[in-house]
Amino acid sequence: MRISAALILSLLLVCSCKKALEIITPYNYSLLIREQFEKNAALVDDFFGNERITLTAQQLQTKRAQYGERDLFLKHMLELTQPAYGEVVMNSTMPSSFKTTPTSERAAQKMRKHLLPFPSGYTGPNPGSGALDNFAKEVLDSINAKIELKQPIISSYATSGHSSAKPLEGFSLNYEEIKINYQKMLQLISTTTSTSALDNGIEEMLAAASPQEAVLIGLLLPAVQKVREGKPYHDLMNLYFDMTPTERTTWDRDVRLAAFLCAYDFIISHEYDPKDEFTTSVGVNKAICRGVTVLAWSRVN
Repeated sequence: MRISAALILSLLLVCSCKKALEIITPYNYSLLIREQFEKNAALVDDFFGNERITLTAQQLQTKRAQYGERDLFLKHMLELTQPAYGEVVMNSTMPSSFKTTPTSERAAQKMRKHLLPFPSGYTGPNPGSGALDNFAKEVLDSINAKIELKQPIISSYATSGHSSAKPLEGFSLNYEEIKINYQKMLQLISTTTSTSALDNGIEEMLAAASPQEAVLIGLLLPAVQKVREGKPYHDLMNLYFDMTPTERTTWDRDVRLAAFLCAYDFIISHEYDPKDEFTTSVGVNKAICRGVTVLAWSRVN
């Protein structure tokens, strides 16, 4: 039986592709995983466009007056909007086998706790700034308490949504590495004011990062940037609040910092599931969405 040259060439190409897949490097896996994280960050935009979130300023003020104490108002708003993120996940373009919404409300409850000692509304310094300073210290304390441990960042690559995920070895960081990463990222996110400077800082961090640290950075930053720059979020904030340019600068800083802290706190908690590039980012994006909305509602007088 004769085999054509074209068929032989095709078989050789298939074999070489399979061989390349078998020897794919941690760096290449890091690129593939981060690419999916970028796509999954669209969940953040969709969340801030969800009808449960897009209340008018008047509706918010009416509910605020109804509940009196700010913490009761925040608790009610969290209950009222609880289904929103699950609806966004179910309506997303992610493979159906990964459309599972995490139940954790850790980020929202942490934001409530840290906002409680600070006054409501926007009079002078943003009340969120003090709360976020305390939150940042708590995250660092949690990292220090685990300094001799390791944290899995991602356990498998789900090969673009197929059910047969490929296990990943070595995609973990020890808490000494996590502490260094946290302090560098905290400094960058809390002090950088322009989008271009933030992008440049991120690129510099990625260029110097190991594949494992690059996955951690990639897990955190797409959604943090979506919150700060995404049109649905800014449309919503313009609907809620009138701000001067100075107030807006402070607010933008606090929003991206809140998103970062909520995400980081979730990743180093026992509630974080490192299963694959879908499970990880769905959980992290929920922490960001829920935490940031609590910060926004805390401004309502």
